[in-house]
Amino acid sequence: MKKFLTTAITVLFMLPLLAQNKKTPNYSIPFTPDKWDFQPGTAEFVDYKGRKAMKINSGNAVLKNTVFKDGTIEYDVEATGGHLFGFRRKDNQEQESFYFRLQRAGDKLANDGIQYAPFINGVLLWDMYPAYQGPTPYRKGEWNHVKIVVSGKQMRLYVNNGAEPVLSIPALDANTTEGTIAFQETSYVSNLEIKPNVTENLSPEAGVDLTRHDMSYIRKWSYAPPSPLDENAEANLPMKPKAEAFTDSISAERLGLVNLTRKLGGNEQRRVVWLKAKITTDKPVSTILKLGISDEAWVYLNNQMVGVGKNLYRQTPMRMYPNGRISIDNARMPIKLVQGDNELLIAVTNDFYGWGLIAQLESMDGVIKLP
Repeated sequence: MKKFLTTAITVLFMLPLLAQNKKTPNYSIPFTPDKWDFQPGTAEFVDYKGRKAMKINSGNAVLKNTVFKDGTIEYDVEATGGHLFGFRRKDNQEQESFYFRLQRAGDKLANDGIQYAPFINGVLLWDMYPAYQGPTPYRKGEWNHVKIVVSGKQMRLYVNNGAEPVLSIPALDANTTEGTIAFQETSYVSNLEIKPNVTENLSPEAGVDLTRHDMSYIRKWSYAPPSPLDENAEANLPMKPKAEAFTDSISAERLGLVNLTRKLGGNEQRRVVWLKAKITTDKPVSTILKLGISDEAWVYLNNQMVGVGKNLYRQTPMRMYPNGRISIDNARMPIKLVQGDNELLIAVTNDFYGWGLIAQLESMDGVIKLP
């Protein structure tokens, strides 16, 4: 009995010591010059409003020696001009990102206050993901707390400790699954923490694509190599590549998007690519071709022009709904399909951020095959 009591007392005495020796993980990332890659003059390490902070003047500040895949990232930000945060960043070409539009800060009805958009082939695809934006409770002139939870294909983003996420992204879309993080645009950032693998039970599987079972989308196209197109030139039928040039194919991604940026890269100068698809019917069909366009499309059916769509963000009167972004609601064109095989040919041009196409038939009555 005496031996038992001695052992019990010893254990009770040791418990506080054991608790002290169990270290709490330190998730904090210091804002010191040795931890970050940046160009001279683009970032400073300062005391701001009583705390250590990094001031981004321009360009990128990239965290060194870090590989983030899944987990939780939290930080505080006060943006003075803009704010973009990138994660899973790789080779300055691929990363996931979101950013605040400060002119919309605090507006509960501004659907473009915050947006998710990936960088693919070095191009920020903000104009290709209008569904992934919403209002935000961001407050100008104050510290704002940002928290993102990343698990596999999904992300949830919270601002200022809200109970509900301001963005829930069902399918992260960059060509990278891990990498470092980066801050961009003019802002102060502080209190950065990275918690690997803390995912709050968020599923790593992609969320549902509501168009997946909709058979009215044209999902597979053959295409000829893209070529330069003069600034004011129109893509007309005599420019059509020869049949043997259509050697490559491209398939639609989520929401029916044919993502040309992923396949062909971006365009600093205007380029055109010709896409071709075959539609087969068992009778003559009159229907509507619904198109999402970035940036311009010339549409031909059986070598006859159907219409032209121009969704030019830099020319305000030429912006299609919704505000120059690609959407299946951009354009509607009546078409008449003959019985049998029909060749749909679309020339797409771009020289501004992402480019792509969405195509859908309004009615499938009489249609027996889409690619």
